[in-house]
Amino acid sequence: GEVLSQPAFEEEEFEKVRREMLAELDSLKDDDAQLARSWLRRSIYGDHPFGNDPAGTTEGLKSIYLEDVKACHHALYRRDRLLIGASGDFDVPAFEQTLERMAATLPIQGIGRTIPPIPADDLDAPRGILVDKPGRTQIQLLVAQRMPPASDPDFMALKLAISAFGGNFTSRLMQELRVKRGLTYGVHAWLGGDRHAGMLMMGGSADAQRGIEALTVLLSEYERFIDEGLTDEELEFIRQHHLKSLPFSTETASLQAAQRIRQHLEGRAGYTLAALQERLRSITTDEIRSAVRRHCRRSAL
Repeated sequence: GEVLSQPAFEEEEFEKVRREMLAELDSLKDDDAQLARSWLRRSIYGDHPFGNDPAGTTEGLKSIYLEDVKACHHALYRRDRLLIGASGDFDVPAFEQTLERMAATLPIQGIGRTIPPIPADDLDAPRGILVDKPGRTQIQLLVAQRMPPASDPDFMALKLAISAFGGNFTSRLMQELRVKRGLTYGVHAWLGGDRHAGMLMMGGSADAQRGIEALTVLLSEYERFIDEGLTDEELEFIRQHHLKSLPFSTETASLQAAQRIRQHLEGRAGYTLAALQERLRSITTDEIRSAVRRHCRRSAL
C-alpha cells in the first residue's frame, strides 16, 4: 500500500532507473525482431499514442524529470482506476478491509487522461518498411494489420481462424513456408488485442537470400486464407486444441486471478471459464469464415 500510494521518488533511484532504461533501449538496436515490431507499430498507428514504442526513445527518456514522474503518478494512480486481483486461501473480509484502508490513501480522482480515437485505416495498398542492418545473414519478416479490439463480438472467431492459419507447427503457414519450401526457420501468425484495438501479426526469420521469396509466399497464403478460407478439418482441429489447452491457463489460483484481471482490462469482465468453453464449442465455421471476410484484407497490410 505504501509503495502504491506513498512512493518515495528518490532522485538517486530515479536516475538509476533512467540509466537502466537507456541501456536497455540501446541494446534493442541489435534485436532485429524488436526493431521490426517497433517500426511496424509506428507505421500502422502513425502519430497516435499506440504508434509509440513502450520502451520510449533516447530523447524522450532524457527529457523526463522527476517532477514529471510525480505528476504522472498523481494523475493516474487514483481510486477510481484501481484494480486489484488476489488468489489463495485467506480471510476475505479482512483482506477487503486492508484494501479499503490502502485505497483511502489514494485520491478519489486525478487528472483524467483519455485515449484519442484511432484514425480510420484508409489504406488502399500494402506498405513496406525496410530497416537496414548490413551484414545480416538472416532477416526478420513481419506483416501486420489492424484488427478489432478484444471486446468485439468477432474477436473470438478471428482468434481461432488466425491460430489455425499460423498458430502452431501443423498450421498452414508453417507447412507452406518451412516444411514444404524450407523458406523460414519458423513462421507464425497471432492476434493480439486489448480494450481499444487489436492487431494481426505474421512473420518469422528467413535466410537473407530468400527473404523476398518467403514474403511472397506468406502474402500469397494470406490471400488464400481470405479468399478460400480454412477447411472444416483445420477449424475443428484448432477448436479442440483450444478447448483442451484452456484448463491449463486456469489450473492455479494465480492464473485464475490473472485471467479475470486481463478480461476486465480487455472489456470482457465476467467472462467465465465455463462461458469461454461454451463459446468455443458453439461458434460455427460459418461465423469464423464471415469474421475473416469482414476484417482481413490484403490492402490493409
